[in-house]
Amino acid sequence: MQSLPRSSGPCGPFLETEITSIRSELTQGDWILCDERHRSCVLQAGRGRVHLAEAELPFTAPCLISLPASGNSRLHLEAGSRGVSLAVTEVALARAIPVGPDAGQIRAALGRPMVLGRLDARQTRRL
Repeated sequence: MQSLPRSSGPCGPFLETEITSIRSELTQGDWILCDERHRSCVLQAGRGRVHLAEAELPFTAPCLISLPASGNSRLHLEAGSRGVSLAVTEVALARAIPVGPDAGQIRAALGRPMVLGRLDARQTRRL
């Protein structure tokens, strides 16, 4: 059996690619993102704020949140938030981005924090 690719950072070892279910049923909570992985979260329900070094971005579901690998972000979720999170290292992301003229634009887009709201509920289920 082959082991999953792992990396190490300030929070200890972590998987190169990881999918996590988001469910804050009864209480609010914070996710402290201290590792050097890119994050994308699709929220189907709830609201909260993304705390970055330079700004705070509020969000309301349904939405898509994309955070670059910075190692110093915090995701605050209100009670009742539901969705899924994907964390990917630079190495895993480099393998996924095709080589070609669009690679630079894709990397530039993934290097900026984004909150995309106004998603249709069907869109969030497909994502």
